[in-house]
Amino acid sequence: VQEIEKIEVGFLQIVNNWIFLPEFVQISISKDGTQWEKLDKQKHEVSLKEVSASKYFSQTLNKQEARFVKIFAKNIESCPEWHPSAGGGAWVFADEVIIK
Repeated sequence: VQEIEKIEVGFLQIVNNWIFLPEFVQISISKDGTQWEKLDKQKHEVSLKEVSASKYFSQTLNKQEARFVKIFAKNIESCPEWHPSAGGGAWVFADEVIIK
């Protein structure tokens, strides 16, 4: 168990490769891996039509104690109607997790 001040996770959006930012990110922490505390659900304002983007979702914890961190990123599931591969599967790519 350690004191955690901040958790950040980065995501990519590369529309031509079917990679989209998640609809939202939900970070949870736990001291024992059994009982989880969900932190604020975070959304973004980046357009799905933005060809290339990166976004960090960040949660400040004010030195809360935790041993485990769980990150849930909600995928949009399929490419939007305007996309050349409309209806095809969409990807979520996380590029790094930073725990301070």
